[in-house]
Amino acid sequence: MKLLSTALFLLLIVLVRCENSTENSEIDAKLARVETKYGSVQGFVHEIGHEGGVTLNADIFLGIPYAKPPIGELRFEKPEDPDAYSNGSLSALTFGPACASFAPMVGEPMFSEDCLHLNVFTLPRNPLTKCPCLFGFTGVVLLLDLPDCTVTGLCC
Repeated sequence: MKLLSTALFLLLIVLVRCENSTENSEIDAKLARVETKYGSVQGFVHEIGHEGGVTLNADIFLGIPYAKPPIGELRFEKPEDPDAYSNGSLSALTFGPACASFAPMVGEPMFSEDCLHLNVFTLPRNPLTKCPCLFGFTGVVLLLDLPDCTVTGLCC
């Protein structure tokens, strides 16, 4: 239950951010930032298209831990809230590692038992409209599940 409440809290932060933030300055034009109870999370802005002469962007936050790593004494226990971010901030610019799977793959290491991460995709803030948000959990079907689009070829 605590795990679900943590995930919903992160979703709420993103939705509140959509309604209460102002435009990014030119300096931060390619960065997206949100404050959580664990510290600041820095993501990035990605251009997703054009509509009516306007550039459409998405704010993307990758690899946000939603629980402590289930290793050591925590291996078969209920998930616990993550620790506060070191230095007060988290760089959410890359996918977290995939959970260990049934078959090893050759190549660069991409699997880890520390795999409880959340990926958040949202449109930029606009105080006049509601803001859709997409978030995804990887590894939920207990099969090979790779969050890195360079490996799977699937990107949002």
